Amino acid sequence: MHRDGKSASMAAYTLRVLKMALQQGVRWQMLPRNVADAVKAPKVERKEMQVRDKQQGLTFLQATEPHPWHAAFYLALMTGMRRGELAELKWKDLDLARVRLTVKNNLVETIGECIPGKNGWAKPPCPR
Repeated sequence: MHRDGKSASMAAYTLRVLKMALQQGVRWQMLPRNVADAVKAPKVERKEMQVRDKQQGLTFLQATEPHPWHAAFYLALMTGMRRGELAELKWKDLDLARVRLTVKNNLVETIGECIPGKNGWAKPPCPR
């Protein structure tokens, strides 16, 4: 995977999935042992999160004001909501009387077939 340009975190994730699959083979007595247990996962370097300051946030909001998704950008910056949470907001999630917004759903991007309720961001919706 390293030679193919994959990241260390992708290789570590792939190894975890492979170990789980082989362990199931051991439980079903289809394999004598899990050979992947002998493989050491690559070291994943954690990068420190870059946090923007108030002025950078204001500059970003001013620059995106003409953009159709400006309200979503504003909401994300002010609440910390994630992309999938923003994408699944409905008007019924907003309670103006109590000044409350409730996150009830999260849009999850899938690869391959369409799963109703989990269609990918910026992709055509699943047939209902």
